[in-house]
Amino acid sequence: MTRTNFIAPALAAILTLAASRPAAAQYEQVEQPADKGAPAIQNAFALQGPISHGDLLDLGEDDHLQYALLAGRAGGQILSGGTNSGDALSLQGSTANDGNIVLNALGGNVGIGTGTPAALLDVNGNANVAGNLSVAGTLSVPGSFDFTGDLTVDGTVFTHFVTANSPLQLQTDGVTRVYIDDNLNNGRVGIGNPPPVPPQFPLDVNGAIHSNDDIFVDGSLSLGNANPFWAIEVVRSQAVARLVTTVAANGSVVELRTFNAGGTLLGAINFNDAGNTTPGQLAYRLDNSMTFRTGGVETMRLDGMGNLGIGTTTPTSKLHVVGDTHTTGNATFDGAVLTHFVNGNSPLELQTDGVTRIYIDDNGNNGHVGVGNAPPVPPAFPLDVNGDIHTNAQLRSSVPDGTAPLVVASMTLVTNLNAEKLGGFNETDFALLGGRAGGQQLNGGTNAGDPLTLNGSATNDGPVIINPTGGNVGIMTTTPGEKLDVVGGNVRTDGQFISTIPDGTAPMVVTSMTLVTNFNADKVDGRHEDEFALLAGRAGGQVLNGGTNNNDPLTLNGSTTNDGNVLINPNGGNVGIMTTTPGEKLDVVGGNIRTNQQLISTIPDGTAPLVVDSMTIVTNLNSDKLDGRHENEFALLAGRPGGQVLHGGDGAGDDLVLDSTADPMKGFVILNPTPVGPGTGSVGIGTMNPTEALEVIGCIKADCLKITAPNFVGVSPLGMVRAGTSIDVLAQVDGTAKVRATVVGTHSTMIPVNLHTSLFGTQQKLANVQVFYKVTSPNSFIAVTRARIMGPNGTFTNLAVNATQQKSTVWASYLVTPAAPVDITGPLYLNFELNYTGTNTAHDIQIGQIILTTVE
Repeated sequence: MTRTNFIAPALAAILTLAASRPAAAQYEQVEQPADKGAPAIQNAFALQGPISHGDLLDLGEDDHLQYALLAGRAGGQILSGGTNSGDALSLQGSTANDGNIVLNALGGNVGIGTGTPAALLDVNGNANVAGNLSVAGTLSVPGSFDFTGDLTVDGTVFTHFVTANSPLQLQTDGVTRVYIDDNLNNGRVGIGNPPPVPPQFPLDVNGAIHSNDDIFVDGSLSLGNANPFWAIEVVRSQAVARLVTTVAANGSVVELRTFNAGGTLLGAINFNDAGNTTPGQLAYRLDNSMTFRTGGVETMRLDGMGNLGIGTTTPTSKLHVVGDTHTTGNATFDGAVLTHFVNGNSPLELQTDGVTRIYIDDNGNNGHVGVGNAPPVPPAFPLDVNGDIHTNAQLRSSVPDGTAPLVVASMTLVTNLNAEKLGGFNETDFALLGGRAGGQQLNGGTNAGDPLTLNGSATNDGPVIINPTGGNVGIMTTTPGEKLDVVGGNVRTDGQFISTIPDGTAPMVVTSMTLVTNFNADKVDGRHEDEFALLAGRAGGQVLNGGTNNNDPLTLNGSTTNDGNVLINPNGGNVGIMTTTPGEKLDVVGGNIRTNQQLISTIPDGTAPLVVDSMTIVTNLNSDKLDGRHENEFALLAGRPGGQVLHGGDGAGDDLVLDSTADPMKGFVILNPTPVGPGTGSVGIGTMNPTEALEVIGCIKADCLKITAPNFVGVSPLGMVRAGTSIDVLAQVDGTAKVRATVVGTHSTMIPVNLHTSLFGTQQKLANVQVFYKVTSPNSFIAVTRARIMGPNGTFTNLAVNATQQKSTVWASYLVTPAAPVDITGPLYLNFELNYTGTNTAHDIQIGQIILTTVE
């Protein structure tokens, strides 16, 4: 930093004057106004000619007392050197003492605004330094000290150090940022915007504190508590501590360490209440066990061997529970589950909903298991079940032959027990299982090879016999003649009747001529039509007739009339509906053809895919559904008399025209495939020569007209209104507007946008707003810009917000864009939130062109 000597302006003038060394001087007397309290006539000094007995550099010598007074202009300043040796040299007003400058020759002090300077430079009032100020000693400023350059102090900066009773305030932009209190208030320091005044602590900060190095605290570190008891305390409405790891693989760590080898705990986490009773605690002990306390009592301990005890402080297994256990989920054990294993005298009970479902007896009672709701207690068998037993696999018995594997004590009917599920290897093992009186009996016979029969005990109704000799099964017969022989009833399946018999033999033989009412031919899967030469229908119904000879047609027709005839001719492959002589692959007579899919023709170009012999109008056939590639394929579609004619021309490239048969100029619609106007495919309505993609001679009437291109709307800033009197909006001749503040702070302006909420009946959406602007000083800027709509009650809803500070000192632009185009459902306004750190022209904010982009 460059240091510049501070020389009073008056002294500089004298030295400059002395350096010129005029050749001579002349004396004269001037009159001084009497209100100065000085003699009316004083000696004056004016440079009228050469000085005959010395020069100006010798004015300080005792023999030049004739220069006691240098008079200034009337009403101006007077430079006075006194009348005696050692008098001060002073510059003062001729009518008042304002602006006095005194150079005290005795002490060498310079005073500005005071006649008795107490320091080398003593200023009574404000001092303004535009350059650098270098002070090697003491600088005393009783008033304000304002400078725009650097301040270098080799010594100490004091405020009212004589009496030591005033604070030191450091300011920027006229606002106090650092406040150092006086000695009476312990010299506390306040920092912030604004700082706490007076500060309540040695360092009192209003705002966040940041350090890029270590912070050492010899006392307590407290957040929210002025009188902390512990080393670190946090007091908040909700106190939360968060540790965030950004690099280390082992994440965030909280470490509790002790160096006291004689204690009992390495560390603990206490859960305390307002009464300081410490009801909860998670602690790690020196014996490498971890304890959990709830309600002030230890309830769980994990010892150094990894054993977890609940209700005990000395667990002897991986999970040791003293008391009841309850679970609503799954419990998985790789080892044994023990109950009272110390003395082995208690059962194991498994419960759900507080009710015992499985009861495993202790060793003294043979370890029997009881199952049920409620299970037998004590169980009388190794497995004693109170209730049914169900399995989706086998019930197996390894009892040797000679002892029944299954004993049923009850004579009650086993309604769904089939013999094959019994798994018996010897039919003599279940020679007879009696049923209820009048019910069914399963009889396996008494000798090897006897059939297995199921029949009534009183009658033979419903017998089923499985004959092991021939392998035949009979239902309602004791002498089945086929593999399955059913007498006196129907056969039903919800699957297929499948025959693998080879061709040449009918897979099904029907001896009855009675109508099969719901049997469709396609279900027969017959490969030879002579296998079903005639399927008779009901009287008056339909008959499916396959003929009697090879290649006879397959016909479906009424048995009494030919209504609904369908014929499939195998010779030509034609199908006829309501005709026995189809002339085409599909020939329909006397009815319509309907489909809810497409009628598709793959015929190559050059042949019409559709031929209409009738001249009757096709009322609902649109040309685009014909999928015709050549317009001469439908050169003329005649309309009703006096109606419209669709004319495709006679040659390739001819226009497709819809015109009136009575008035050729009425209702013209032309689709021109040749290049016209801006491109190809122009459409004209009411004109034969469209010059645009769509040209209409006449009016267009529509519910809405949708335009896919964006709509640009220019907005003038001259309509801007201010929200208060602390700013002025100044219109400029170039169409821009300057906003000037008279008060520092944040101010708001608004620009109404004259924009319809809909265009041609289509809702308008805001895509973005582009604002052109510039600022005079980057310290005063556009803080927030909002595009908003006004509701019926004067409230506003924001459509888009840009909160980026705009500080460009040259013309620039920025966008205010919603996340997606949003409906404009009310009057639209642009709101500017402007932040000023200064006033007048040096802080003007200028708004230029504004462009809104809307879409439909």
